[in-house]
Amino acid sequence: MNHTLCAVLVLACPGVAVASVPLASCGFEPPAYHLGVLDQQGSWLAFPGDMAGAVDVVTTPRKSGVQGMLMNQSVTFDSLEAVWLCNATLSSGTDLLSVEWDMRIELGNGSGWTITLTAANGAPLGMLWVDGGNLWYKVWSFDPQAGNGFLNAGTWGRFRVDLDWSARTTTFMLGSTVIGTQGWHHTPSRGVAQVALRSLIGGTTDTAAFDNFLVSETPPPCPADFDGSGFVDTDDFDAFVVAFEQGFIEADFDASGFVDTDDFDAFVRAFEAGC
Repeated sequence: MNHTLCAVLVLACPGVAVASVPLASCGFEPPAYHLGVLDQQGSWLAFPGDMAGAVDVVTTPRKSGVQGMLMNQSVTFDSLEAVWLCNATLSSGTDLLSVEWDMRIELGNGSGWTITLTAANGAPLGMLWVDGGNLWYKVWSFDPQAGNGFLNAGTWGRFRVDLDWSARTTTFMLGSTVIGTQGWHHTPSRGVAQVALRSLIGGTTDTAAFDNFLVSETPPPCPADFDGSGFVDTDDFDAFVVAFEQGFIEADFDASGFVDTDDFDAFVRAFEAGC
Protein backbone atom coordinates (compact mmCIF):
# COMPACT_ATOMS: atom_id res chain seq x y z
CA MET A 1 0.00 0.00 0.00
CA ASN A 2 1.55 3.36 -1.03
CA HIS A 3 1.66 6.57 0.98
CA THR A 4 -0.69 8.36 -1.43
CA LEU A 5 -3.48 5.97 -0.46
CA CYS A 6 -2.51 6.38 3.19
CA ALA A 7 -2.99 10.13 2.88
CA VAL A 8 -6.43 9.64 1.35
CA LEU A 9 -7.41 7.33 4.22
CA VAL A 10 -6.22 9.84 6.82
CA LEU A 11 -8.24 12.67 5.30
CA ALA A 12 -11.32 10.45 5.21
CA CYS A 13 -11.18 9.57 8.90
CA PRO A 14 -11.87 12.49 11.29
CA GLY A 15 -11.01 12.18 14.98
CA VAL A 16 -13.33 9.83 16.88
CA ALA A 17 -13.50 10.05 20.67
CA VAL A 18 -13.24 6.82 22.63
CA ALA A 19 -13.65 8.36 26.11
CA SER A 20 -16.44 7.49 28.56
CA VAL A 21 -19.99 7.87 27.28
CA PRO A 22 -22.71 9.45 29.49
CA LEU A 23 -25.81 7.29 29.99
CA ALA A 24 -27.74 9.36 32.55
CA SER A 25 -27.17 12.56 34.51
CA CYS A 26 -28.84 14.89 36.98
CA GLY A 27 -27.66 18.27 38.24
CA PHE A 28 -31.05 19.45 39.60
CA GLU A 29 -30.93 22.43 37.24
CA PRO A 30 -33.91 24.41 35.88
CA PRO A 31 -36.10 24.16 33.93
CA ALA A 32 -36.17 20.38 34.48
CA TYR A 33 -36.12 20.90 38.26
CA HIS A 34 -37.78 23.61 40.34
CA LEU A 35 -37.14 24.67 43.93
CA GLY A 36 -39.00 22.76 46.62
CA VAL A 37 -39.90 19.14 47.34
CA LEU A 38 -37.86 16.73 45.16
CA ASP A 39 -40.44 13.93 45.05
CA GLN A 40 -41.79 13.25 41.52
CA GLN A 41 -39.35 15.67 39.89
CA GLY A 42 -37.42 14.17 36.97
CA SER A 43 -36.69 10.52 37.74
CA TRP A 44 -36.63 10.99 41.52
CA LEU A 45 -38.81 9.69 44.33
CA ALA A 46 -38.45 10.99 47.89
CA PHE A 47 -39.74 9.82 51.28
CA PRO A 48 -41.45 11.56 52.94
CA GLY A 49 -42.53 13.08 49.67
CA ASP A 50 -45.01 15.63 50.99
CA MET A 51 -42.90 17.36 53.65
CA ALA A 52 -41.28 20.63 52.64
CA GLY A 53 -37.72 21.01 53.88
CA ALA A 54 -37.01 17.27 54.17
CA VAL A 55 -35.74 16.34 50.67
CA ASP A 56 -35.68 19.47 48.54
CA VAL A 57 -34.18 21.09 45.47
CA VAL A 58 -32.36 24.16 46.83
CA THR A 59 -30.17 27.04 45.74
CA THR A 60 -27.65 26.44 48.53
CA PRO A 61 -25.67 24.42 49.25
CA ARG A 62 -24.82 23.39 45.69
CA LYS A 63 -21.58 22.28 44.03
CA SER A 64 -22.13 23.99 40.67
CA GLY A 65 -24.84 25.56 38.56
CA VAL A 66 -27.69 27.34 40.33
CA GLN A 67 -29.40 24.44 42.18
CA GLY A 68 -28.57 21.33 44.16
CA MET A 69 -30.38 18.88 46.44
CA LEU A 70 -30.52 18.85 50.25
CA MET A 71 -31.65 16.11 52.65
CA ASN A 72 -32.37 17.64 56.07
CA GLN A 73 -32.90 15.09 58.83
CA SER A 74 -33.79 17.69 61.49
CA VAL A 75 -37.33 18.26 60.15
CA THR A 76 -38.65 14.75 60.85
CA PHE A 77 -38.18 11.80 63.18
CA ASP A 78 -38.48 9.44 60.22
CA SER A 79 -35.49 8.42 58.14
CA LEU A 80 -35.17 10.15 54.80
CA GLU A 81 -34.81 8.52 51.40
CA ALA A 82 -34.32 9.80 47.86
CA VAL A 83 -34.22 7.38 44.92
CA TRP A 84 -32.93 8.21 41.45
CA LEU A 85 -34.46 5.86 38.86
CA CYS A 86 -31.61 6.32 36.39
CA ASN A 87 -32.23 3.03 34.48
CA ALA A 88 -28.83 3.07 32.75
CA THR A 89 -27.97 -0.05 30.70
CA LEU A 90 -24.54 -1.03 29.39
CA SER A 91 -24.01 -1.21 25.64
CA SER A 92 -23.09 -4.54 24.06
CA GLY A 93 -19.35 -5.17 24.26
CA THR A 94 -18.82 -2.73 27.14
CA ASP A 95 -18.23 -4.02 30.67
CA LEU A 96 -17.28 -0.94 32.72
CA LEU A 97 -19.88 1.47 34.14
CA SER A 98 -19.30 4.33 36.59
CA VAL A 99 -21.66 6.24 38.88
CA GLU A 100 -20.45 9.63 40.18
CA TRP A 101 -21.83 12.38 42.41
CA ASP A 102 -20.81 15.33 44.57
CA MET A 103 -21.69 15.15 48.27
CA ARG A 104 -21.35 17.44 51.29
CA ILE A 105 -22.29 16.67 54.92
CA GLU A 106 -22.89 18.80 57.99
CA LEU A 107 -22.13 16.80 61.12
CA GLY A 108 -24.91 16.17 63.61
CA ASN A 109 -25.70 13.37 66.02
CA GLY A 110 -26.87 10.81 63.48
CA SER A 111 -25.31 7.65 62.12
CA GLY A 112 -24.66 8.92 58.65
CA TRP A 113 -25.89 8.37 55.12
CA THR A 114 -25.87 5.47 52.70
CA ILE A 115 -25.75 5.49 48.91
CA THR A 116 -26.92 2.17 47.43
CA LEU A 117 -26.72 1.03 43.80
CA THR A 118 -29.04 -1.68 42.49
CA ALA A 119 -29.30 -3.51 39.17
CA ALA A 120 -32.55 -3.98 37.24
CA ASN A 121 -32.86 -7.60 38.43
CA GLY A 122 -32.65 -6.42 42.05
CA ALA A 123 -29.06 -7.58 42.59
CA PRO A 124 -26.95 -5.29 44.80
CA LEU A 125 -24.11 -3.45 43.08
CA GLY A 126 -22.68 -1.70 46.11
CA MET A 127 -23.37 0.44 49.15
CA LEU A 128 -21.29 3.35 50.44
CA TRP A 129 -21.81 4.51 54.04
CA VAL A 130 -20.67 8.03 54.96
CA ASP A 131 -20.54 7.99 58.76
CA GLY A 132 -19.45 11.29 60.27
CA GLY A 133 -16.91 11.61 57.50
CA ASN A 134 -15.64 8.04 57.82
CA LEU A 135 -16.24 5.84 54.79
CA TRP A 136 -17.50 2.25 54.76
CA TYR A 137 -18.46 0.04 51.82
CA LYS A 138 -19.92 -3.32 50.88
CA VAL A 139 -21.42 -5.27 47.98
CA TRP A 140 -22.45 -8.64 49.35
CA SER A 141 -20.90 -8.90 52.83
CA PHE A 142 -23.20 -8.69 55.85
CA ASP A 143 -21.11 -6.01 57.58
CA PRO A 144 -19.66 -2.96 55.80
CA GLN A 145 -15.88 -2.82 55.47
CA ALA A 146 -13.87 0.16 56.76
CA GLY A 147 -12.54 2.12 53.78
CA ASN A 148 -9.78 4.59 53.00
CA GLY A 149 -10.37 8.33 52.82
CA PHE A 150 -12.40 10.84 54.82
CA LEU A 151 -15.07 13.40 53.89
CA ASN A 152 -14.55 16.58 55.90
CA ALA A 153 -17.69 18.32 57.14
CA GLY A 154 -18.68 21.39 55.18
CA THR A 155 -16.63 20.45 52.10
CA TRP A 156 -17.67 18.84 48.84
CA GLY A 157 -16.28 15.47 47.81
CA ARG A 158 -16.55 13.79 44.39
CA PHE A 159 -17.46 10.12 44.77
CA ARG A 160 -17.26 7.48 42.04
CA VAL A 161 -18.29 3.83 41.99
CA ASP A 162 -16.76 1.73 39.19
CA LEU A 163 -18.71 -1.40 38.25
CA ASP A 164 -16.83 -3.98 36.18
CA TRP A 165 -18.91 -6.81 34.71
CA SER A 166 -15.78 -8.51 33.34
CA ALA A 167 -13.82 -8.57 36.60
CA ARG A 168 -17.07 -8.84 38.63
CA THR A 169 -15.98 -6.14 41.07
CA THR A 170 -17.18 -2.84 42.53
CA THR A 171 -14.59 -0.17 43.35
CA PHE A 172 -15.49 2.84 45.52
CA MET A 173 -13.53 6.09 45.21
CA LEU A 174 -13.39 9.56 46.75
CA GLY A 175 -11.48 11.79 44.35
CA SER A 176 -8.33 9.84 43.49
CA THR A 177 -8.45 7.79 46.72
CA VAL A 178 -9.60 4.18 46.43
CA ILE A 179 -11.98 3.61 49.34
CA GLY A 180 -12.07 -0.12 48.67
CA THR A 181 -12.92 -2.88 46.19
CA GLN A 182 -15.14 -5.92 46.63
CA GLY A 183 -16.02 -8.84 44.34
CA TRP A 184 -19.48 -10.07 43.40
CA HIS A 185 -21.09 -13.28 44.66
CA HIS A 186 -24.12 -12.82 42.41
CA THR A 187 -25.00 -11.99 38.81
CA PRO A 188 -26.45 -8.49 38.40
CA SER A 189 -28.09 -7.46 35.15
CA ARG A 190 -25.95 -5.18 32.99
CA GLY A 191 -26.56 -1.68 34.26
CA VAL A 192 -27.75 0.44 37.17
CA ALA A 193 -31.51 0.73 37.68
CA GLN A 194 -31.51 3.00 40.72
CA VAL A 195 -29.37 4.96 43.16
CA ALA A 196 -30.90 5.26 46.66
CA LEU A 197 -29.80 7.84 49.24
CA ARG A 198 -30.84 7.24 52.85
CA SER A 199 -30.32 8.62 56.35
CA LEU A 200 -29.75 5.79 58.82
CA ILE A 201 -31.51 7.11 61.94
CA GLY A 202 -34.32 9.65 62.25
CA GLY A 203 -34.61 12.50 64.72
CA THR A 204 -31.11 13.93 64.22
CA THR A 205 -29.73 17.24 63.01
CA ASP A 206 -27.74 15.78 60.13
CA THR A 207 -27.95 17.26 56.64
CA ALA A 208 -26.43 16.01 53.40
CA ALA A 209 -26.26 17.86 50.08
CA PHE A 210 -25.89 16.20 46.67
CA ASP A 211 -25.21 17.44 43.15
CA ASN A 212 -24.05 16.43 39.68
CA PHE A 213 -25.01 12.77 39.42
CA LEU A 214 -23.56 11.02 36.36
CA VAL A 215 -23.73 7.47 35.03
CA SER A 216 -21.31 6.68 32.21
CA GLU A 217 -19.83 3.67 30.44
CA THR A 218 -16.25 3.23 29.25
CA PRO A 219 -15.83 1.47 25.90
CA PRO A 220 -13.12 -1.22 25.65
CA PRO A 221 -9.64 -0.11 24.52
CA CYS A 222 -9.51 0.94 20.87
CA PRO A 223 -6.67 -0.66 18.84
CA ALA A 224 -6.72 2.16 16.28
CA ASP A 225 -5.99 4.73 19.03
CA PHE A 226 -2.30 3.99 18.47
CA ASP A 227 -0.97 6.92 20.52
CA GLY A 228 -3.40 6.38 23.41
CA SER A 229 -4.80 9.90 23.23
CA GLY A 230 -8.45 8.83 23.58
CA PHE A 231 -9.16 9.76 19.94
CA VAL A 232 -8.70 8.08 16.58
CA ASP A 233 -7.21 10.74 14.31
CA THR A 234 -4.33 11.55 11.97
CA ASP A 235 -1.84 11.50 14.83
CA ASP A 236 -2.53 7.78 15.29
CA PHE A 237 -1.91 7.10 11.59
CA ASP A 238 1.33 9.09 11.62
CA ALA A 239 2.53 7.35 14.78
CA PHE A 240 1.84 3.92 13.32
CA VAL A 241 3.61 4.74 10.05
CA VAL A 242 6.74 5.83 11.97
CA ALA A 243 6.71 2.66 14.08
CA PHE A 244 6.08 0.53 10.99
CA GLU A 245 8.88 2.07 8.94
CA GLN A 246 11.31 1.67 11.86
CA GLY A 247 10.22 -1.94 12.41
CA PHE A 248 9.33 -1.31 16.06
CA ILE A 249 7.57 -4.18 17.83
CA GLU A 250 4.66 -1.82 18.61
CA ALA A 251 3.83 -1.98 14.88
CA ASP A 252 3.21 -5.74 15.08
CA PHE A 253 -0.51 -4.95 14.94
CA ASP A 254 -1.69 -8.51 14.29
CA ALA A 255 0.60 -9.95 17.01
CA SER A 256 2.22 -12.39 14.57
CA GLY A 257 5.71 -11.79 15.92
CA PHE A 258 6.74 -9.96 12.73
CA VAL A 259 6.31 -6.42 11.42
CA ASP A 260 5.14 -6.76 7.83
CA THR A 261 2.50 -5.63 5.35
CA ASP A 262 -0.14 -7.70 7.15
CA ASP A 263 0.27 -5.38 10.13
CA PHE A 264 -0.15 -2.30 7.94
CA ASP A 265 -3.30 -3.72 6.36
CA ALA A 266 -4.70 -4.69 9.77
CA PHE A 267 -4.08 -1.21 11.19
CA VAL A 268 -5.70 0.45 8.15
CA ARG A 269 -8.85 -1.69 8.63
CA ALA A 270 -9.00 -0.76 12.31
CA PHE A 271 -8.37 2.91 11.53
CA GLU A 272 -11.17 2.98 8.95
CA ALA A 273 -13.55 1.29 11.37
CA GLY A 274 -12.80 3.78 14.16
CA CYS A 275 -14.15 3.13 17.65
